[in-house]
Amino acid sequence: LDPPCSALGLRPRPSMTTENASDLWDIAKYQRGFVDNAVVLLKNGGIMTYSTCTFNSSENEAMIKYILDSHPCMKLMKIDVNFGLDGLPNAGLTDEQRQCVKRFDPSNKNLDT
Repeated sequence: LDPPCSALGLRPRPSMTTENASDLWDIAKYQRGFVDNAVVLLKNGGIMTYSTCTFNSSENEAMIKYILDSHPCMKLMKIDVNFGLDGLPNAGLTDEQRQCVKRFDPSNKNLDT
């Protein structure tokens, strides 16, 4: 699932219409509708990948927490890749959960982001 997001991680930056932090929170609330529908449509035993092009933790780590808290049928799976950073600390996930989340920084010259 790649829901509409604030696009704070895109290069070049899109023209932003968000005026303040509460607007960013509204985007995360909007994404929950996409998440809820995707979970319902997911085949039993299926896999959902969640991805955004923003570094906003309310649209990433906090959304993963929302998915896990709101949909007990969902669980995190460890991603076996040797690049990217674990999820941010203090953004709602446990250390174990953060290891199942990957962040890819567009400023990292070693990645084609």
